[in-house]
Amino acid sequence: LEAEISQTQAQLAELEAQVANVKASLSIERDALELAKKDLARTQELRKEGTATHREVEQAERTLLTQRQSIRSLDNTLALVPPQRKALEALVRVQRASLAQAKLELDKTELTLPFTGRIGDVALEPGSRGRVQIQVGDGPRVSWSEDLKGP
Repeated sequence: LEAEISQTQAQLAELEAQVANVKASLSIERDALELAKKDLARTQELRKEGTATHREVEQAERTLLTQRQSIRSLDNTLALVPPQRKALEALVRVQRASLAQAKLELDKTELTLPFTGRIGDVALEPGSRGRVQIQVGDGPRVSWSEDLKGP
């Protein structure tokens, strides 16, 4: 569970990095839009003077529309970030609650044996099954195992 929390927090950090990148791209695209507007105005003026073709005016208009579309796309990407952030933050809260519940259940776990023994390492994930090795006494290496359901 701790690894899942770390992974979700990394996704949050990645989302924030994406936001920074999109904002930088948006700034560049806005600058390009201003240039496209100036180019269109200049081309329209040249058309009036008869030194630019109708096709060149259309090309300048097309460039302007493309820039507007790029900005719209980046704006839409930024608009999706808040819901994504909320979803990831909610997931972190759920994962932390699951971790707290697993720790609570682990604290309540009690293993009672009808003999003296020593428990080796136990590695159980919540909801999983595992085996606990118990060495009985100090004598010969006798071990006993039991399937246990994880918290």
